[in-house]
Amino acid sequence: MKLSEITACIPPHVMDQLIEDPVWNGARRQGMTWLQAQTQAEVLATARAELPLEAQDVLKLIVSRFGVGRFGLEQLMREASSGLWSGTELRYGLEFLHSCGIVWCMKIGWGEQAYLLPEDTFRLWLREFYPADLEPLPASDPVKRLPAERIEGGLCCELLHTMAALVRLGFSWTRSRTLPKRVLQRLESQLQLPEAAARGLPLLGGLSTDSYPPRVAWLLDLSLMQGWLSEGEEGYIFHEQCWQAWLDQAPHACEAALADLVLSDYLAAEDGRSYPAAVLAEQPAGVWFLTQELEEWVYKAAGYQARHQAASSCQDLLDRLTGLGWMEQGHTVDGRGAYRLLHAQARPAEPLRIQLSGELIVTRETPLQVRWLLEMSADRVSHDLFTQYKVTSDSLIGAYRRGLTVDTLLADLREAAGGMLEPAFAELLQQWASDWLVEKESPQLDRARASQNSHSDRNRAAASPDFLEPCDKPSLSRLLPELPRLPIAWSAAMRSYHPSTAREMIEAAVHCQLPLQLNRQAELTVLIPDEVQELDGAWMVSGRVRGAGRSEPEHVQLPPDAWQEMKLLLPDPR
Repeated sequence: MKLSEITACIPPHVMDQLIEDPVWNGARRQGMTWLQAQTQAEVLATARAELPLEAQDVLKLIVSRFGVGRFGLEQLMREASSGLWSGTELRYGLEFLHSCGIVWCMKIGWGEQAYLLPEDTFRLWLREFYPADLEPLPASDPVKRLPAERIEGGLCCELLHTMAALVRLGFSWTRSRTLPKRVLQRLESQLQLPEAAARGLPLLGGLSTDSYPPRVAWLLDLSLMQGWLSEGEEGYIFHEQCWQAWLDQAPHACEAALADLVLSDYLAAEDGRSYPAAVLAEQPAGVWFLTQELEEWVYKAAGYQARHQAASSCQDLLDRLTGLGWMEQGHTVDGRGAYRLLHAQARPAEPLRIQLSGELIVTRETPLQVRWLLEMSADRVSHDLFTQYKVTSDSLIGAYRRGLTVDTLLADLREAAGGMLEPAFAELLQQWASDWLVEKESPQLDRARASQNSHSDRNRAAASPDFLEPCDKPSLSRLLPELPRLPIAWSAAMRSYHPSTAREMIEAAVHCQLPLQLNRQAELTVLIPDEVQELDGAWMVSGRVRGAGRSEPEHVQLPPDAWQEMKLLLPDPR
């Protein structure tokens, strides 16, 4: 979930209060709002230094173990069960992160809550904790490209063809609130998008059915996300004003914007893919990188138990991007896997080519408005690097029924062709129109098109999440409700205790999830106790000793004579 979606669910004054938090002093000195601060890597690095150590380590754990996924307090505790901090210290770190708007909390059921890190800030925090300094392959190291099933005409064209088929066939649903089977078959049959590239992707635009083929479902959901469609009572509503605004953009700009959207929203929405997706979003296009180095970084950053898990999540993302036409994969001379992102290049717009045979040819550089004109007035014959159309009498009748007269069509074709239009071609279209006696009919707009009035916001089927406003800074009484029942002396100073009292203190620490400070031969150590164990009539405590410099803890079993003095360590909220 993006930060903009979260902030839309909370009162505006909350963000004004958040910037006053000392954590954001650096941003405030630069005159930034809290929202602006969340997009600046340098500001987040400064904010990290202002966090208590518990909060820093909890945030690092969230970035590594949960990514953009939701998690509960118990899940966090399990992931940190062998780490440096006790349960109460972990709760302190989590509540501190929530209080300053780094981590957000939402209600997910009756009395249940889940936490999450916004998708857009996740990438910045990931870079802060796990910098990905992957070196590109030298230009002198050749890479042999591997063949792959992919979109050749770009995702722009896949969406344009999908929308054209819906305009031609209708937007109405059946009684089951789905598109008719014949419409789905038509949509499916014209797609170049490999099914593997779309299968399993989340539906973020609000598509309310799961009965469509994966490719069709994803393209419809993407259309909902873009605001071109919304769901009405009897079918989809076509928002032509929004659609036309998209068509007015240059093809390479549309393709680049779609690549950014799909990579940042759809492909990164799954926990495993969010890590390599964050790296790819920062890498330059046209440069080869080694796949193994990406996998090694993901293995470390995502905390996978096995390297094959990291390799699987990376390869899944690379294969999907390849299928979408935005990536190439290959291997070096010595057999190492490699990949590179492809970028949509800005080239001069090419005019429509009209053949004497009546065939019309467009390239990837042809404006989208010209493609849309042909989709509405001609039949698509082939689609690859070039797309070939042919105007027929039937396609001309269909165009007329959609409100496009022959005179208007000829004028638009002439303009698209750079002012040149073969007289014989124009006469043929005029003859078809005359034969059909179209002058006796009034152009009829499709009901779906006529129902369109203006652009609407994205359609969201689900209700807005219920986010909790950031809490106050965690207090000792809130973190430790058992505090009044603990003897003050236990936490006041280091003291020696009778073994029975020491055991009582340790059992209280286990129950309250508190660490202990021990004096062992004049050396102070911190023990996070797990349990008290009986052994041959004696007892000992097992737990973790927190190493110096926040190194990995040491798991130990200590008898009561292994230390001389002890005390309970209480959180020190600030």
